[in-house]
Amino acid sequence: MADGATRKRLDQERPNKSFEELIKSKMERKGLTREEAIEDICNTATKTNANVNKELGLED
Repeated sequence: MADGATRKRLDQERPNKSFEELIKSKMERKGLTREEAIEDICNTATKTNANVNKELGLED
């Protein structure tokens, strides 16, 4: 990320989760099996984060 200050703030406010944390979160939030959670992570891996995009002025 070119903007170091924004990167630091995002790291503090929205730290990246480990893969295992992502799996656990998906399983709990969506009631998925481990296999379904992994598939869902793979399917959504290339989607952007709308909240971050909006905050950075990339979306209306």
